[in-house]
Amino acid sequence: MKLRMCIAMIFLVILVPVVRANTVTVVSIKGYAEVRRGMSERWIMLHVGDVLKPEDTIRTGEDAEVTLKVGLSMFSLPSFAILDVGDIRHLGRNDLLLKLAMEEIRGLPDSRPSTGNATPTVMHGRSRGSSSSYPVTYSEIGIMRLEGARALFRHKYYETTILTVKSTLHRYGLRNPLAARRLVARAFERLGLVQQAIDEYLGCLSLELSRAEKNDIQRNIRRLEKQL
Repeated sequence: MKLRMCIAMIFLVILVPVVRANTVTVVSIKGYAEVRRGMSERWIMLHVGDVLKPEDTIRTGEDAEVTLKVGLSMFSLPSFAILDVGDIRHLGRNDLLLKLAMEEIRGLPDSRPSTGNATPTVMHGRSRGSSSSYPVTYSEIGIMRLEGARALFRHKYYETTILTVKSTLHRYGLRNPLAARRLVARAFERLGLVQQAIDEYLGCLSLELSRAEKNDIQRNIRRLEKQL
């Protein structure tokens, strides 16, 4: 009962109306890209001039790139990536921590990552050899979402970088999650959340690491501990 009340309170805070997001417009497309509008399951071709809403999702094919105008800024999404348009935004620290708590609840054992046997979805356009379309498997969706998170990090959207990676790890899993967890730790560090960055690096030590990787993680932990 207490857990349900906690979840309800978190949802109430998260769903409080927010300030209207910046207008997001597609200014250039290299290669092939698609958009999924809102709750639709259907992917359609993305075009220059399209105006995107926060509930839309875009994905790019191999050797593709999409440039978006977000308010007065530009945002570049690289090839083989998936990005929820609503993630191109900054969050307050309290909002971030609340959403992280919600993500941890979603990551409980009853929502374990898929084993990868889900039916592939098809992405059209030029890619892999001479084929005109190719299947995007469940595990590849995780890889593409991680690439979207890297784009968020490059454009300094550190809060949504963290949330995107955490959500991807919980929902899709990754064969080698070290790079993803390092990205989260770096994003926490950029936000000045030193203890959270340390905790993320400590979590990396439970992974299968080479000696060089383990030494690098331990160096980062020692460096950050000096800042506490």
